Amino acid sequence: MEFNRYIESYKIQKPRGVVLSKITRQDYETYLNEIENISASEFTPQLDRIDNIFNEYGAKLEGEIIRRKRLEIAIESTIELYKKTTKSDVAEIQDIAKK
Repeated sequence: MEFNRYIESYKIQKPRGVVLSKITRQDYETYLNEIENISASEFTPQLDRIDNIFNEYGAKLEGEIIRRKRLEIAIESTIELYKKTTKSDVAEIQDIAKK
């Protein structure tokens, strides 16, 4: 978003309601061509580079999230197993204590 505002700050709007002289109109058309060339040669490659960086980071982050979820599942299943084992052990101890 910030980058788009930065790019827009380089653009000059054609005046409305004012007749431009032939030379001024030609200058403005030349300006439009140059701003298009600059956009194609400078801004667009940088935007592509930024997109690639975000995509790579997103892929890495997604991998980390998947790993974290797997770890959480493993921990939860281990906790459940220990709970069952503990309940079983407690029941055995209570049976022994009652005898």
